[in-house]
Amino acid sequence: MHKKALSMLLVISVIIGVFFLIRFSSQLLGFFSSIQMGRANNCTPPADGFSEKDIVGIWEAGVPEQNDKLAIREDGTYKQIIHVELSELPDIDYESDWMSWWVEIGMDGIPYLHLEGFRYCGFNPDVDCNETFGGGFDFCKNIGFVTENEGILLVLGTRDNSHSDENIVPPRGISIWLPAGSENTWVYYYDTNPTSLGE
Repeated sequence: MHKKALSMLLVISVIIGVFFLIRFSSQLLGFFSSIQMGRANNCTPPADGFSEKDIVGIWEAGVPEQNDKLAIREDGTYKQIIHVELSELPDIDYESDWMSWWVEIGMDGIPYLHLEGFRYCGFNPDVDCNETFGGGFDFCKNIGFVTENEGILLVLGTRDNSHSDENIVPPRGISIWLPAGSENTWVYYYDTNPTSLGE
């Protein structure tokens, strides 16, 4: 009698397991395919041991004529400083107040840097620096997104320790990406020789 009860319990357990496998197979496939998509798009997470302290410092994107700087403090605040030189219009010079930042770790291990009040006019000078509506295309998940009064950037591990500017290298093994799509991407590199924190 005892063996029969155990057999019945085993059969019921198998049936329940098969039910849940069928029920949630699409979610599981979606999860693993998103991870695979990220790897295929070179969405490499930072190395083991990464922490929010690795983000603290000065990060720069662009060139001197179109420059976007993030001064990130350990106290959870950051400042954005933008300079864009235009040929037929007045130059763009924008400097934010100190605003909040935080990090969210995705299921695939990719950290997402949330920047309150982030402005897109450094990346795209056609966007007014007073505009707080934005978004992008997360190429790690292959999905688009929109934001309001916030920027969401990807913190990716890097395999390359070289950069066109000898003062801007990724010694911490990471770079910060504004995900504007696979062909239109704005990358911030850690500045080892900052001139100002924008106090």
